[in-house]
Amino acid sequence: MAYKVQKPCKICGKLYTPCSDCEHDNTAFHWRTVACSVECGQEYLQKVISARDIDNKSNTEATNRVKERKPNKSTSVNEKESEQIE
Repeated sequence: MAYKVQKPCKICGKLYTPCSDCEHDNTAFHWRTVACSVECGQEYLQKVISARDIDNKSNTEATNRVKERKPNKSTSVNEKESEQIE
C-alpha cells in the first residue's frame, strides 16, 4: 500500500493529495500545492493578491509620509557642505 500525503485545503479544509513536483517548483504559483481544486486555488490566490495590495498600499503611504517630512538642520548643513565641495 502506497502512503499518500494528505494536506487540508487552505480554503475549504478538505483533505487532498498535493502534487509533489509542484511543491518543489518555486518559479510559479501552482494551485495543487495549497488547494484541493482549481476553484479553491483561484480563491486562495485572489486572497493573497488582495492582502499584498493592502500591505503595499500601507507601505506606499508610509513612504509618502517620510518623503513629505521636512529635512532636519543637519541634513541642510550637509547639503550646503556638498555644494561648496563641488
